[in-house]
Amino acid sequence: MQNKKTILVVDDDAMNINIISLIIENQYAIETASNGEEALKIAMNNPPDLILLDVVMPFMDGFETCMHLKQAPETRDIPVIFNTSKSEAEDIIKGLKLGAVDYVIKPFNQKELLFRINRIVEMTQNNKELNDLLQTRTEKLQETTNLLHLAKEKSQLKKYVTQFQIVIPSQMKFVNQVIHFLGDCYQSICKTHNLNTYHIEISLIESLTNAIIHGNLEVPSHLKQNNWDKFDDLVKERESIPEYADRKVTLNFRRDDHQIEFEIEDQGQGFDLLIVPDPTTTEGLLLPHGRGLMLIRSFMDQVNWNDKGNCITMVKTLRKS
Repeated sequence: MQNKKTILVVDDDAMNINIISLIIENQYAIETASNGEEALKIAMNNPPDLILLDVVMPFMDGFETCMHLKQAPETRDIPVIFNTSKSEAEDIIKGLKLGAVDYVIKPFNQKELLFRINRIVEMTQNNKELNDLLQTRTEKLQETTNLLHLAKEKSQLKKYVTQFQIVIPSQMKFVNQVIHFLGDCYQSICKTHNLNTYHIEISLIESLTNAIIHGNLEVPSHLKQNNWDKFDDLVKERESIPEYADRKVTLNFRRDDHQIEFEIEDQGQGFDLLIVPDPTTTEGLLLPHGRGLMLIRSFMDQVNWNDKGNCITMVKTLRKS
């Protein structure tokens, strides 16, 4: 039996810790801390797989705690999800810019909390597998280079894919497969240019999910806000109805020396960008589709849609290594 992944829950309110523990204890091992300093000590001595971090705490708030976590080599790769009772969008954006990968708002929705934790933990495992694979490939490349005495031509052996296209069926089961495949292309790029892999992956997941569910399957986002089970049931139902399921999502990946670009287009009706809530407002923050837009806009350097509203282009600038 596999050991459970460990979640460090940081909150100065014991009741909140108890609520979160009851929700996740069947799936995860739990460490707790009542303040930022205690959380830093635990994370440094015994790094958890994920940190669920409260924003408002005395002495050292969640933002300062996250900043220290991301500055220390021993803890900077631990994913952080902020939890907060605040509905101030600028606070959430601040946390995401500091390196957090997601956020949840109190009072917690049990299914949403588990969904967001499970998603990040799965990403962490996939990233580890990809890192191991990339390391193996690098070592084999080095061995080949040494054996063939091609030191001068080494740069020619290390080629990057610069562009390709994937066409995805309108079924959610393919999203993780696509992310895993794409990771093999951008993981090494992220390492070279010190980019946050989670930020790119979450932007891709949010945009692919939107294209499949809200674009091709035409499932309205407000259903999730009112009834998560009803939302899931309608998604599964429409995945088997040809009128919706036969539509495709097209993903184009492009890379040059300055940026990586993802273009995702669905075959749905599109939407009017003018009626979409501003994700930097309280309304946009609390609505389901507002969350996705906020994450994407916080994590990517450029985000644009076509006039129809069924094609999003996301650009991440490559920093100098």
